[in-house]
Amino acid sequence: MKKLILKSLKTVLGVALSIFLAETAGLKYSPTAGIICLVSIFDTRKQTYTIRLKRIITSLLAMILSFVIFHIAGHNLPALVLFLVVFVPMSTYFNASEGIVVGTVLVSHIYSLHSLGLEILVNEIALLIIGIATVWLMSGIREQGHTAALFQRYTVFP
Repeated sequence: MKKLILKSLKTVLGVALSIFLAETAGLKYSPTAGIICLVSIFDTRKQTYTIRLKRIITSLLAMILSFVIFHIAGHNLPALVLFLVVFVPMSTYFNASEGIVVGTVLVSHIYSLHSLGLEILVNEIALLIIGIATVWLMSGIREQGHTAALFQRYTVFP
C-alpha cells in the first residue's frame, strides 16, 4: 500500500512540477509537459530511461516529418492524416511505438497553430524536455529513497 501511495504521490508531484515549470517559462500548451511526465513514469529506472530516449528521438522525428509534410501539403486534415500514415508505421517498425502518442500530441500543436516557426519548435522541444526531465528527477528521488523517508516521517498510515 505504501509503495502505491508513494508512486501516486511522485506522479502527481511530477505532473504538477512539469506544468508549473512550463507555465513559468511562458510556454504554450503547458499542460502537455505534465502529460508527457505522466505517460513517461515507469516502475524501473531502466524502463524510464529507455522509454525517455525513444520518446525524445521519436518526437523530434515527428516534428521534422510534420514540417516536411505540412510544408508540402499545407496545414490541413489530409496532411495530418498523411503524417500519421507515415509516422505510426515508421515508429512501430523502428520499435519506438512508445513515442507515437507524445510525438503526435506535439505535432497536433503545430497543426492547430498552422505554422512551424522557430518559436513553435522551441516551445514543443521545451515541453518535451520539461516533461522528460521531471520524470528523471522523480525517478532519482525514488532511487535515493528520499520520498520513502519523507513518507515514513509524515505518514498518517500505519
